[in-house]
Amino acid sequence: MKRLLLSVVLLAAIVLTAGAQRKTDKLDRGLVAIPNGSGNFVSWKIFGEEYYDTEFNLYRNGTKVNQKPLKVSNYQDNAGTASSRYQVAPVVRGVEQALSAEVTRWANQYFDVPVSNVVDRNGNDVTGEYFINDVSLGDVNGDGVMEFIVKRNYSGDVRSGANTTKFHHIECYTLAGERLWWIDLGPNMMAGPDEQWDVVSFDWDQDGKAECIMRGADNIIFHTANGKTLNIGDMSYVAPRDEYTNQGAEYLIYFNGETGAPYGWNGTDDNFTPMAYPLPRFEAGEAVDPLNATANEYIAAWGASTNGGKDTGHKSSKHYFAAPYFDGRNPSIFLGRGCYTRHKMCALDVNPATHELTQRWRWDNNGGWSDPWFGNGFHNFQVADVDWDGRDEIVFGSMIIDDNGKGLCTTGLGHGDAQHCSDMDPYRHGQEQFTCNEDEPACTYYNATTGRIYYRLQSTGDDGRAL
Repeated sequence: MKRLLLSVVLLAAIVLTAGAQRKTDKLDRGLVAIPNGSGNFVSWKIFGEEYYDTEFNLYRNGTKVNQKPLKVSNYQDNAGTASSRYQVAPVVRGVEQALSAEVTRWANQYFDVPVSNVVDRNGNDVTGEYFINDVSLGDVNGDGVMEFIVKRNYSGDVRSGANTTKFHHIECYTLAGERLWWIDLGPNMMAGPDEQWDVVSFDWDQDGKAECIMRGADNIIFHTANGKTLNIGDMSYVAPRDEYTNQGAEYLIYFNGETGAPYGWNGTDDNFTPMAYPLPRFEAGEAVDPLNATANEYIAAWGASTNGGKDTGHKSSKHYFAAPYFDGRNPSIFLGRGCYTRHKMCALDVNPATHELTQRWRWDNNGGWSDPWFGNGFHNFQVADVDWDGRDEIVFGSMIIDDNGKGLCTTGLGHGDAQHCSDMDPYRHGQEQFTCNEDEPACTYYNATTGRIYYRLQSTGDDGRAL
C-alpha cells in the first residue's frame, strides 16, 4: 500500500477586510506536537477572526506549561516526551477561553496518511504504476478537520492510443486515510504535463461543508461515497492524443465535496451530462466546428506559437479557479482561461438551496496587441481586495480585474510567471503588486488599484520568481 507523507505546515491566518461580512471555515485548532531531538515542538493555528490581542495557554497532561500567556502559535516544550498529551486555549483580554481537543505527540516529524490501492478500468490492481502529485485541502464533511484532495497520476504515457484503461485520478481522503470518493479522469482531460486539470474546494453554499468544482470532459468516471459509479457524457469519445487536449466537449462539474456526487444528477442514473463549460475554447463564429477546430482556427483565436502553431491548445489550456467575494458577503465561483495572448473570465453565483449557478459577469479580451489587457496575464493569479472597498478583485499579473468584471488597471508590461500582492507599503492606501516580467523584463512594483508604477527594473532577462 502506498502512503502519503505530510510534513507539519504552519498555516498563516487569513486577514479579512474590515467591514466585509464574510464567513470563515469553522476549523479545529489544528494542534500538533512533534519530536525535535530536545523535547517536543508544539504548534497550532491562529484563526482568521482572532484579533491581535488573542494570546494562548498551553497545557501538557492537564498542567499549564507557560508562565505568561503566549503571543505566538508555537512552543518548544523541552520537558515533553513521547507520551505527552497537549491542549491549547486562547486567552482574550486576560480571560481564558475553551480548551482545544487533546492530542498526543506524533511518533515522527511527519504524519503518515495511508492511501487506497489503484485499480484500472478493467479492475486490475495497478497501484505501482501511480504516484502522488498535488494535494489541496477542504473540510468537505464539516468536522473541522481538513480533507485531502489528491492528484494521483499514472506514470505511463497517457497519450498512447494503446492505453484504454489507465488514466490520472483525483481522490479525496480524510486525515485517517479513509477514501471518501475518487474520479477516473479518462482520456480527454490530459494529454501532456503542461495541461491543467484541477479540483478546487470551497464552502460556496455556506453550510459548513466544502463543495468542489472542476473542468470536465466526456469519458470521466465518478466513484461516489455510496459506491455508485457515474459516467460523464459520451463514454465512447476519445479526443485525438497530442501535446494538449484541444478537441471535444468541456463541462463545468460542481459537486458535493463529501459524497463526490455532482449537483443536478438525480442520484440513480448511470450517466450524467453536466453544464457546458462557461469559458469555451472558442466563442461563437471563431470555429466552424468548435469541438473539432483546425490548427488555423486555433491560431486565429489564440495566436501562433513559437513552433509554427504545432502546439495548438497551449494558450487555451491554462485554467484558473477561485472563490472570491465579489459582493463582499457571498463567495462566487471564479473561472479564468488563457495565457500569453487572450484571456477570458467569468463569475458565477451559487444558489445555496438548489446549487444552481447563475452568471454574475463575463469578461473577454481578444483585441490583439493594441488591447491594453491582451497578453498581460500570468501563469497564476490571486484574489485580493486591492482598493479596500470590501469586495475582491482578480489580481492577474500585469493587470487587475475589478469586482464588477471590468478592467481596473494594467501596466501593459505583459506576461510573467510569479506575482506578489499585499499591503507592502502601509503609508499608501490600498495594496501593491510586485511582479516578474518575461515579455518586458525584469520586475515591476506598482499600485494595484491605479496601475501607477513605483519602481521598475529593466533588464535583458526574466526575473523568474520576483522574490
